[in-house]
Amino acid sequence: LALHEDSEAETHLLQSLALARMTGDSGTEWNCLNNLTHLEVRRHRLKKAEEYWKQETSIPGKKDAPYTLVNREEIERARGNYRRAELILQEILHQDIDSGLRAVVKGDLGAVYAAQHKYDLAELAFLDGIQIAENIRKRLPEEYRMSFLDYDDFYDGYVSLMVDRHQQLRALQVAERGRSRTLLEGLEPQIRPSRDFNLR
Repeated sequence: LALHEDSEAETHLLQSLALARMTGDSGTEWNCLNNLTHLEVRRHRLKKAEEYWKQETSIPGKKDAPYTLVNREEIERARGNYRRAELILQEILHQDIDSGLRAVVKGDLGAVYAAQHKYDLAELAFLDGIQIAENIRKRLPEEYRMSFLDYDDFYDGYVSLMVDRHQQLRALQVAERGRSRTLLEGLEPQIRPSRDFNLR
């Protein structure tokens, strides 16, 4: 799923789902359905995504779980129901969620605001998400710092917003905060890259 090998992901998720149901493992069943919903949203097969999401919500205790709500928001956003998606994201942010999910939700909220042309709110949400992700990354063991950025596209939404608003230098500056800084820290640990370098 993370590598965007969608056919392989679907095959393994469906096999795992069948095994989970056979053994009565509701936690794994929900996890498979959650990932299948996300996969079908990504493929823009929204009817199938909705079917998997409804199965997710039928598992006891999972109807209003944060990741179930994330799937609901993904479906609404893919359909262009941005106001509904925004309300779902705000609901998730009011729950007690871990920092990783909070960073992802902030980025999603930025994308929803941008789609509604609420650019100032979008920028704040994106930057909040990036800051949370960077704080998490700093606390990780060195060998996990680069791969952590594959957890979600923490920088991409904001970079796209800046490009769309013809702020290419700002877009490049934010992109520099991501992988290249992590790579430099890994190669030269004694160097601490400045946040305010002369990009031009």
